[in-house]
Amino acid sequence: MRFLAKVFVAATTAVLFTTTTLPARDLTDEQVENLVRRSYQYVAMYNVNNKFAIKQGGWNTVDPDRAADFMARARKARGE
Repeated sequence: MRFLAKVFVAATTAVLFTTTTLPARDLTDEQVENLVRRSYQYVAMYNVNNKFAIKQGGWNTVDPDRAADFMARARKARGE
């Protein structure tokens, strides 16, 4: 299994190093306006979805009381 992982990593690295990058193109004002107009709805949806995180103080916050209750119920279910 390790051999396959090493082969996969080597192949992926080879592909990444051998691909060519395309030069950046300048966008016209019309293209930029079109891009902004089409992206606006997704930015608005992202902001709405993240209001929860803002109210909680971040995505990785846990109420210690709820975590302790969960662990107590899990131990009781296992018979500890």
